[in-house]
Amino acid sequence: MKNIKKSIVAIALASVALSAFAQEVQEPAPEAENLSIGAKVAYESTYVYRGVEASGNNVQTTVSAEYSFAPMGSWGWSTYCELFYMAPIEREANKFSVKIGGFAMYEDEYFIDFGYKYTSYPNHGKVNHNAVDYTTVNRDNEIFLGVGRDIEFVQDAEWSVIRLFGYATYNFQFESLILECGVEKTFNDIFYVDGLGLKAQVMYGYINQNEADGDQGYRPNNWHDDYGYFSGSLDLIYSLTKNTDVSVGIRYAWNNNGNPRHLSGMDTSNLWVGIGLNFRY
Repeated sequence: MKNIKKSIVAIALASVALSAFAQEVQEPAPEAENLSIGAKVAYESTYVYRGVEASGNNVQTTVSAEYSFAPMGSWGWSTYCELFYMAPIEREANKFSVKIGGFAMYEDEYFIDFGYKYTSYPNHGKVNHNAVDYTTVNRDNEIFLGVGRDIEFVQDAEWSVIRLFGYATYNFQFESLILECGVEKTFNDIFYVDGLGLKAQVMYGYINQNEADGDQGYRPNNWHDDYGYFSGSLDLIYSLTKNTDVSVGIRYAWNNNGNPRHLSGMDTSNLWVGIGLNFRY
């Protein structure tokens, strides 16, 4: 586990170095023009996943890379990889995931997002079962497909654009189908301050699990569980430089599960805050 932490920290520091280097380079090498690299370090006072509280105060590190291909007519194509690590401050239940996907954009309006996600729980078996959900699972695999579009309510007015999206995900370990839909809106240069933005998102999801303990669980019978959940977030974002920005926001999540066996004593309604530092190259 220490090696994983060291590797992620090293990658994040490397991304910071690349961001600083990018500010000094006037003309990037042609072969790097289609490659973008990003890193984000954030603090969240609660960790909620698909409407369910999984941990308290935590630090999150995300490292991503995306490569854009030459456009094909009205289509734009890219492929991406994202590494995510959540390290709780109060509890031991950590989480690491790798997501690989493809992204297609049609006429800068419609999009398709698809891919695969692997998640591991490195401290599996070393925590109190009341401290985190799904302690019987040490890893899971998912495939996902998302579609959406950007809608411009006022012609040639960027401020009127919102993004609608919907995702379907299948998890093999939990034998679960997850359906999510939502809307996202970004405001730029708010309060007439250059570089100051506001990002808002609301989402509703439904999850149906036929193996709610996971296929690595110790219970012999399948346990079925399904519930709906809602989440919303509001983030204030300020660009420190062309390649760096800082954010602070508030989040809310709610679910109607109410099954104590599933929630392990966690709250069904959560309100929390988060701050983050984001780098991109």
